[in-house]
This record gives sequence, structure tokens and C-alpha cells, in this order.
Amino acid sequence: MIIKDLKMDGRKINEFRQIKVTSKRQITIPKSIFEIFALKAGDSLIAYALEDGIFLKPHKDKPTVYDEDVKMIVKKAIEEGYEGEELAEEITFRLKEYEDFLKARAQEFEEDLLDDGVGDRSGVEDFNGLDIFFDGKAGADT
Repeated sequence: MIIKDLKMDGRKINEFRQIKVTSKRQITIPKSIFEIFALKAGDSLIAYALEDGIFLKPHKDKPTVYDEDVKMIVKKAIEEGYEGEELAEEITFRLKEYEDFLKARAQEFEEDLLDDGVGDRSGVEDFNGLDIFFDGKAGADT
């Protein structure tokens, strides 16, 4: 049953279906809803327990900037024609160079924090600093 102009908490409801819970606490997602969100077998959903119901949201693991960089490093080595043992050695070399680069950037960042002229530095040693390089919310393009 398609609902028009129905809203819940200010959000438009595209479809409304009644579903049953089995004796094994399982539910079946209607095909139309499955297709709206392009779900596939094996995909994950996050279940939120709200005051008045359950909210299910598709969960898509997003690769980190680090994951994407490693993928690019491997891809470039393959495109350049490396194979077999030579490919393994080249990738190992490039990944070590990348890790060294990240360590240097983290060190520079920590030094910048310490050189900012602020007197009280309590808690700074607990700050990792790498979060800005890997967290999609706080600087994926950094």
C-alpha cells in the first residue's frame, strides 16, 4: 500500500507496510522496500530502539581514506606492470613509504599543537592526532 503525503517526525513516508515477527524473532522486508534501498542479501541494517518503535536503517561500510589510499597504491603498482614477488616487494616498499609519511605528518601535527602558545597542555599526550586523517566526518580530504 503506497501512502501519499504522509509524514513521520517531519520526514516523508514513501511506503507503509505491516510485517510480522516470526517465532525466531525474524522479519521479512517487503520486496518493494528492499528495492527502494537497493539492498542485497548479506547487507546489514542498524536497528534503533526509539520510545515508540524500531527504526531500521541500511548500513553501508564506507572505506576509510587509509583504505582508499592503500587500494590506490596497490592498483598503481599493478598498472605499472609489477608481478609476482616483485609486485609484493614493490607494494611493501610503497606501503612503508606511506606509513612513514603518515608518521611524519602526525609528528608535525603534534608539534604544531605544542607550539601554539597555549600554556596548559594537560591531555595533549592522550590525543592521537591521526583521527583527522582517517575520520570521514573530520577531514576525509585532509
